[in-house]
Amino acid sequence: MSKSVITVKIFGNEYTIKGVAQPDYIITLANYLNNSMQEVQDATGLKDTKKIAILAAIN
Repeated sequence: MSKSVITVKIFGNEYTIKGVAQPDYIITLANYLNNSMQEVQDATGLKDTKKIAILAAIN
C-alpha cells in the first residue's frame, strides 16, 4: 500500500503527515483536533499550546 504525504494545519502550525491513511481521513482528524484545541482554549483561556493539546486529548 502506498503512503500519502499531506500537510495539515493544527492550531496555527503546519505539520507534514506521512502514512497509509487516506488524505481525507487525515484532514478530518486534523480538523477535529484543531476544533477540540480551540474549544479548550476558549473554555480555559490557556495560552500554553502543550497544555491545550493535553486537555484536548483527554477530553
